[in-house]
Amino acid sequence: MGFGSGQVAFVGDLPATPDRARALSWSLAVLAIASCGVVLTTSSQLVNGTSGDATATALCLAYLLTTAVTLMIPWARFDESWAIGAVAVPIVFTASLVAITGGGSSPYAALYAPLLVIVGWHLSLRDALVAPVIVAATELWRAGLASGPGSVAQLAISLPLYAALAVLAWLAARYVRGTLIELRHEQVRFATLVDTMRTLGAEPERDILDELREALRRMLQADVQRIDFDIAAPPERTFEPGRTSATTASVVVAGQTHLYGVMRLSGPLLSSHDLRIATLLADEAGRIADARRSAGTGARREGSSTSG
Repeated sequence: MGFGSGQVAFVGDLPATPDRARALSWSLAVLAIASCGVVLTTSSQLVNGTSGDATATALCLAYLLTTAVTLMIPWARFDESWAIGAVAVPIVFTASLVAITGGGSSPYAALYAPLLVIVGWHLSLRDALVAPVIVAATELWRAGLASGPGSVAQLAISLPLYAALAVLAWLAARYVRGTLIELRHEQVRFATLVDTMRTLGAEPERDILDELREALRRMLQADVQRIDFDIAAPPERTFEPGRTSATTASVVVAGQTHLYGVMRLSGPLLSSHDLRIATLLADEAGRIADARRSAGTGARREGSSTSG
């Protein structure tokens, strides 16, 4: 599955989450601009001489150019596992910057923290755990070439904390994404409910209880059994949905003066929101049945007076 598919609340809905690789690329671009801004304003105090300052400037220009190239990559054509490759550019930039500004004691090693948070926010838990390993391997390689293993002591303390931040970012993103999907799901279901109530009873020749059964089956994805009766309703009494288990419940179809039937629902887990939807539709069907009953009674009375 490519990134372009997104996550949806249900079949036929619009994507509830964006293209994660594309969103990651833009977040890394923002990080690149912010990082280069910090480096260009502070590097003169951390490097030796004009050549060191020029090297830091060249690194920033190469970083910005390479990041711009990643924005043009058609990520939707690639498998999800390729997205972790986008973090190679900021990792190489940070490692190179650390190498010319004091090795393991360089304050620029702190740039790994926002990078890992971005990875955790946009990608999977696997990637949130793999990215710190890539950083550690890069730093060991950098230390082996430049100043020896001792120059990674500071990062050995901070990197586990950065990894913990990445995991926390993944947890936060998962919660937010799930909340947005659920919110979108409920918005679409409410819109569907409004449309269903608007069209319920639009065809006078159709049995209103049949229409109600079809609407409940469609909206709740449940099996619906119809039980008919036509008796006088108890005065000033409301009918709450009756739940017999987590997957079965019943709603009464009642008007102002008569009870018309019961719909027994069974199937997937029925939430309180599902029962609320069923109750609203049943109440609307009861009002329509009342109106049709009154219209039928009026027509019979008119026919009797005409024949007399």
